Amino acid sequence: MKALDIQQAMLDDLARSGLTPEDAKILKLKTGHTLKPSTAGYVIPYFDAKGRQTKFYRVRYLETTLTGFAALSGKKPLRYNQPPATLNEIYLPPYIKWSEYLAGKEPLIITEGEKKSALATREGLPTIGLGGVWCFMSKKAGTSLLPALEGVNYKDRVIYICYDSDAATNPDVLMAEATLAKRLIDKGATVMIARIPQRKGRKVGIDDYIAAYSVHKFKRNVLHGNSFEYSASKELHAMNEELVYLRNTGTLYDYIHNMRISPVSFTQHTHSNRWIDMTSVDANGNSKLVRKPAAKLWLEWEHRAELHGMTYDPGQPRITEFGELNTWSGWGVDVAEKGDVSLWHRLLDHLFDNTETEARRWFERWCAYPIQNPGAKMASAVVMWGVTQGTGKTLCGHTLMRLYGDNATEVKDADLQDTRFSWAENKQFVLADDITGQNNRKLANMFKTMITQKTIHVNPKYIASYTIPDRINYLFTSNDPDAFYLDDGDRRFFIHEVVSDQLPESLRKPYVAWSQSKAGIQHLFHYLLNLDLGDFDPQAAALRTEAKSEMTYIGKSELGAWVHRLKTEPETLLNGKQRSDLFTSSELHMLYDPLETKRASPNALAREMKRSGIYRVILKKGGQVRIAGRQMRLYAVRNADRWRTATAKDIEEHYTSTRTLRKEKLK
Repeated sequence: MKALDIQQAMLDDLARSGLTPEDAKILKLKTGHTLKPSTAGYVIPYFDAKGRQTKFYRVRYLETTLTGFAALSGKKPLRYNQPPATLNEIYLPPYIKWSEYLAGKEPLIITEGEKKSALATREGLPTIGLGGVWCFMSKKAGTSLLPALEGVNYKDRVIYICYDSDAATNPDVLMAEATLAKRLIDKGATVMIARIPQRKGRKVGIDDYIAAYSVHKFKRNVLHGNSFEYSASKELHAMNEELVYLRNTGTLYDYIHNMRISPVSFTQHTHSNRWIDMTSVDANGNSKLVRKPAAKLWLEWEHRAELHGMTYDPGQPRITEFGELNTWSGWGVDVAEKGDVSLWHRLLDHLFDNTETEARRWFERWCAYPIQNPGAKMASAVVMWGVTQGTGKTLCGHTLMRLYGDNATEVKDADLQDTRFSWAENKQFVLADDITGQNNRKLANMFKTMITQKTIHVNPKYIASYTIPDRINYLFTSNDPDAFYLDDGDRRFFIHEVVSDQLPESLRKPYVAWSQSKAGIQHLFHYLLNLDLGDFDPQAAALRTEAKSEMTYIGKSELGAWVHRLKTEPETLLNGKQRSDLFTSSELHMLYDPLETKRASPNALAREMKRSGIYRVILKKGGQVRIAGRQMRLYAVRNADRWRTATAKDIEEHYTSTRTLRKEKLK
């Protein structure tokens, strides 16, 4: 960005907060800085109570700072920065004599952000700006309040803490707000919490509100009309740090224990031992101290923490732009570090020995895609099976689980069939270990739905059921060759047979130590985060392998296997004697069961042919095929493409001229 462009971008940024080029001069703002990253931005100098410029400053970036891992993980871009190893300071906009004002007893506002405090102070509401909601203190310096805040006269002074409009729903902001309030009360202040209302569902700060409505309306509607004394509602405010009410389900979410609670359970069980001492005045004017249940009072409190609902959106902020609580807990790895992943490669060498090269490449890209695209729901699942136990199938799954941390879980057959789906809540990756589907068609259909569904309906005990986005990708392991029933045209399952022997101890021990180490999992995270995905398409059909063809065939019934051969090698089954391409199901059934000793009927055969994709002849313009005036259901065992476009006359001539079966049944 050119110098003139940066200057204009700075003025545009100030204008959004109601500040002018003249304000920029008073605040001594300037473009250009020496901090890293060197993205375009402008410098905001700080001032002491006497109006002198200090050595401390912050940079407001005007372009995105996201690169590499941060950009891929959905992390918020860095909007402000300050010199490294510097102690935070409070921002005192140089519009008034702060040394005199801080020593007095007039009301004082504290907010987050320099531009907010500058506009409010300019408009006659002296406001201290913090670089962040926690920037009233310094853990590194061991100070509970910054030195400049320690010098304020708090005795009997009204202090308004006025953060942005999302403060009531953001747990981190609530905690910072409460901590600051307690420390100022200890100093003798009367602390008021001022709530700025949302505007059309968007976050609003002091500057936004004043610029949109005027400072008079801000004083009337926010400072006087929508604020409450912190000490009078201390217990309720403390509960705001722990809980949020979800309007769309009428339930509560407990941040401390990461669980949902029904209002009944909340008031009668989980928080029934919390009380608030209040003064009660009777009709005669006599007062007495009474204890009231905090949970009930909090539910009825107009300032309780509320959100529209709850979602699960990996890589996105804790509170979404739609006013939802995002329960994604973050990756299981804090940092992606480049390093040695040779043990990972050795494990895959072992698991994919004597199989197609493309299968291993596809699997590794399948592993990497949701790491590079947080929250991606792929349309395919992996099945690793092998008769030999201890080959490393489950070990591979456990390694991937470590990348996801709390967002991964391991389940068994019974869990997958639990209709409450409590195991699926807040999960990105599921290792379904030792699956024994036993060629169950119903179970296989359920698995297919789970793999591709966009939402999941969770029905936990004791609270109302609810629906959340389904972000789960599945890795199944099994020791059974018929663990899954697969249709011929299945697109969802990638099947890999592990034919290797048990994992040798010379590999297993160092691999386990590496995969369970902090450095090892950081290295694998970096590797998958930067793996070349090539042409991998998360919504495309899973790579078809020989192992998949084998499991598909093994899983078929006797009738299904016969139909499969009819489709793939019709000449063999027809003995080279049947010249016709077209047959009824009854005619084919006579070939399948000439002695009529089997239980499968012609209708069952027709269903199996339909399932396997054998084409049933239909006229181009619709309607049923008729031969000699009778309706016929014909199947094209050979040359299906020819019969897709054939005329009724061609079909009839071919069929009547090629009948060689002695016993014909028209159906």
